[in-house]
Amino acid sequence: MKNVFLSFFLLTLLSLTTGCGEGDSGVIVRATTETPGVAPVEKPLQAVTGDNDAFPDIKLTPSSFTVAFTHVRLIEATDLDTDPIQTHTVFERDPSDPIEISLTTGEVEEVEESNREPQARTYNLIEYGVRYFEMTIPLCEADDDCENRRVRYYLTTDALADPVLNFTPQAREILISRSPTGDLFSWIYPELGLPLSLNEFPITGQRPPEVYQVPLGVFPATGPSPIFRQPLSPPLEVEENPDEVFVFTLRFDLTDLFFFDNTDGETEPVRFNARVDNLDLSRDGKILNGCASPPICTADFWPGLPDVTVTVEREERD
Repeated sequence: MKNVFLSFFLLTLLSLTTGCGEGDSGVIVRATTETPGVAPVEKPLQAVTGDNDAFPDIKLTPSSFTVAFTHVRLIEATDLDTDPIQTHTVFERDPSDPIEISLTTGEVEEVEESNREPQARTYNLIEYGVRYFEMTIPLCEADDDCENRRVRYYLTTDALADPVLNFTPQAREILISRSPTGDLFSWIYPELGLPLSLNEFPITGQRPPEVYQVPLGVFPATGPSPIFRQPLSPPLEVEENPDEVFVFTLRFDLTDLFFFDNTDGETEPVRFNARVDNLDLSRDGKILNGCASPPICTADFWPGLPDVTVTVEREERD
């Protein structure tokens, strides 16, 4: 009988010292977008574009978007740019093996779940790393024959090769798929432009002397960074031994994320022309192809960085 009372006493003492709900906490990271499918929107002329101002600048909303996450952390810091006071790592992956999340309008995708409870702190930032973004846009011919192509742009320069594409990426490089589906991509050589680069410089072959990249001005002033921080408002206060799961949802705004110069004329439908064999028929995507009228023959294009907001909820562990 004494052993029974002793066991009960020890269990009671253990519960008081460890706290209720120990092991019932954790962090879940999710991602979603509310951006509608393909929704091309014309924007006003930019004040300075480097091209002939008689032609409008155009932005497209991609029909699909993929994020390759490398890590997610919760941070207590003074502001976005200061060193962390405290960090809780939800997950961290080798850059060559990111977690790929393909976003679908209105659907929430789970990025990762961690059973490790965060320390008792007031976290005011969430940090996530991205190896690359990828989007789908329509490439068209002069007769309006269009097909989807994947556009991938890397934010990291890695010593390790991409195990799927079997090449070593450089930050800001833009790759375009050689077909509507599949993992065959090509570099873009500015001297050739599109579509000639797609045939001449597949990433499985010889790298071109110069690779077209996302212009630095598209990224923050510090240059392309694979690490992003978003403020938590209000900050997340975590108490000792929490018995709930903290759910973070990253919401990506993909509206007007792909930019190009509509150099075929103002009345042309919103599209990105790159598949014509005769580049004189369509200059969109030509990219400094070398011609008598550089302001007209120059047709820059690039994907941008999505705007992201984050929400935090508390859920009971299932």
